[in-house]
Amino acid sequence: MHFLELPAVYARLGGLLAGSVAKQVERVLPQPLACLARGIASPIVGLLPLPIREGWALAHREEPQHPVLMVPGFMGPGFLLTPLAVFLRAHGRTVHVLSTFPALGGVEASAHRIVGAIARLREETGAAQVDLVAHSMGGLACRYYMNHLMESPLVRRFVSIATPHKGTHLAHFPFTRSAKDMRPGGDLLAAMADRPPAEGVRCYTIRAGWDQIVVPRHHGRWEGHARDHELPWAEHWAVQLDPRTLALVLALLEEDEPAEVIQEPVVSV
Repeated sequence: MHFLELPAVYARLGGLLAGSVAKQVERVLPQPLACLARGIASPIVGLLPLPIREGWALAHREEPQHPVLMVPGFMGPGFLLTPLAVFLRAHGRTVHVLSTFPALGGVEASAHRIVGAIARLREETGAAQVDLVAHSMGGLACRYYMNHLMESPLVRRFVSIATPHKGTHLAHFPFTRSAKDMRPGGDLLAAMADRPPAEGVRCYTIRAGWDQIVVPRHHGRWEGHARDHELPWAEHWAVQLDPRTLALVLALLEEDEPAEVIQEPVVSV
């Protein structure tokens, strides 16, 4: 497929990456050279397709955006989400990474911690709603929070990364509450299976193409409720650090198109 025929979200992603690089270069250049670079780039960008121009503009936007709460998963150290947090902050976001390590107490326990974290984030920023970005079991905790603990529409967007929405067969081995919650066909996943996302929340899944933890890999999809994206050659833990994930998360959080559900995965290269 020709680049200009790619879905609009990926054209915007390309513009976003190019704009992000240009923005960082401008910051280190002397002021006269930075002005000259902007003067040269502006007419060139103006000739590009609209989605690419939108991505470029997103990279250069300075006004505050919706705050983001990041939720790590089972045995997931929060520092692995640091590159994504820094990237989002560079584009006008207030970002908090919830500390849950080692998250042995189960999905519900992690979900209760989200309640307080969102309250603090809203108080700090004055925002009516926040965006949730979660890795692995953190995505299940976010779903539990939205379905059982959220009393009003406090969440605007939800992006899960390498989350076992239907469980993982590896969870049959570790003897912890969290592992029990992630067992396919277990009580918690069975109770959550038919629960749609909270009304008004746009949901997205990002799956690692080589996920050795979510077994089988298609258990990372949330059919009927979330737009699905697969990153080839990405691994369960390293996907949090993948530059494609960084750009894709920001592009999805800022997507203006209707959130129709795509049943077949979109493969990002």
